Amino acid sequence: MYKGGVPRKDSGPIRGKSLGNPNEFHQPKVHNYLEYNHQDTAFVSSADAVKFKHWMGTDIVDFQRSRPYYPMYYDRNFEFLRDRTYFLVINYLFLLIFCLGSFTNDLGRLFLKIKVATRIKQMVLMD
Repeated sequence: MYKGGVPRKDSGPIRGKSLGNPNEFHQPKVHNYLEYNHQDTAFVSSADAVKFKHWMGTDIVDFQRSRPYYPMYYDRNFEFLRDRTYFLVINYLFLLIFCLGSFTNDLGRLFLKIKVATRIKQMVLMD
């Protein structure tokens, strides 16, 4: 629908870049021809517009619902901080277990390397 605009010379009642008179609807065919006149567009017919209007009206409650629609939770006792501290301790325990396992593995490799080096020295000295 056209709301009007600034009058122009020799345009009659048509104002601005509008396609018709103020408070007048234009046909979907005119809009499709002017705006979507290339091969990769889908034309909108009046039947499509009615179907879309019905589809939008079926979920009107969902579209008009304010977000977020679940009730707000106020953490007045700082319970989130307790949960956060608990999971932080759990993560540090897992990290400690991983580091201890990695340290013992590396320590075993070091002892094996020292053992192999001493055996090689003994073999060289025996010859």
